[in-house]
Amino acid sequence: MDDSDTNTAEQRQFVRAIRLDPDLDRPLYRIFPLWSFEDMLRVGRLVLVPPSFWEDPLEDIPSSIMMQGPNHRQKSLVEYLNTAFAQCWSFESESDSLLRAYSRVSIDKLHNRNTEPRYEGVQVRTTPRKLIHALLPWAESVDWGQLYLGRVEYLSHDEASQKIGNVLARVGPYEIARGDNRAQSLLLKRKAFSHEDEVRVIFICNDRRQLREPLTINIEPNDFIDEVRFDPRLIIFERREREETAKSLGYSGAFAESLLYQKTFFQTILPWNWADWDLPETEEDSGGQP
Repeated sequence: MDDSDTNTAEQRQFVRAIRLDPDLDRPLYRIFPLWSFEDMLRVGRLVLVPPSFWEDPLEDIPSSIMMQGPNHRQKSLVEYLNTAFAQCWSFESESDSLLRAYSRVSIDKLHNRNTEPRYEGVQVRTTPRKLIHALLPWAESVDWGQLYLGRVEYLSHDEASQKIGNVLARVGPYEIARGDNRAQSLLLKRKAFSHEDEVRVIFICNDRRQLREPLTINIEPNDFIDEVRFDPRLIIFERREREETAKSLGYSGAFAESLLYQKTFFQTILPWNWADWDLPETEEDSGGQP
């Protein structure tokens, strides 16, 4: 795998971009859990997790590969893989599927509040370039791994596994398990997920160290967040409360609102006078008489 973008020398050295060259200034989005968003503002950090935390069993295809040599002995490729952490973003700005997957809102009929704020999501907007520059200070401070920002490639199940198999046959288990090859293997997904239009922040360790917790990256949120949008299914007063909380935690950027679930009335001009048309009489109007 050698299709990494060519960017500035600084970006290549500290935060390597993969398949992003035409889209570095394109709006990029992530739906954070509400508590995770507020934690990012409060503490100033992004949290990356091992791919094994994700639901899709083929998020990390190399971890599912069994190698067989000429002597017919088998060995799992997972034994060679350097430790990896990742976080998912998306170029998709407004998707009902993504919103319902990553944000759950259930409005109480009496109080008009979300009864499940624990599962509520917050959409953050940035660009790949801004995210890269915000990640640089942390990336420059570590010497035990490499940070990447890459766009996911969507292939069929067979195409994705074959692509990994071809690289493995060419470079061997040690090389596919580390660095750029390891990062690019984490940017392959099945076409069933193509609606996500995903971009990933990926950190590949220099070895197979066993880290017990997710990876924390120190970052200044106001350096890369262009806009914040709370779930549009919230009643407006509750969205305003969320905005005030974000401001109190140090967020100084803009807020946006989505019209995705806003009821709209349409005006239609008719070629006749509708006022002359009588409504059909209902059973209730006629006193229940047939």
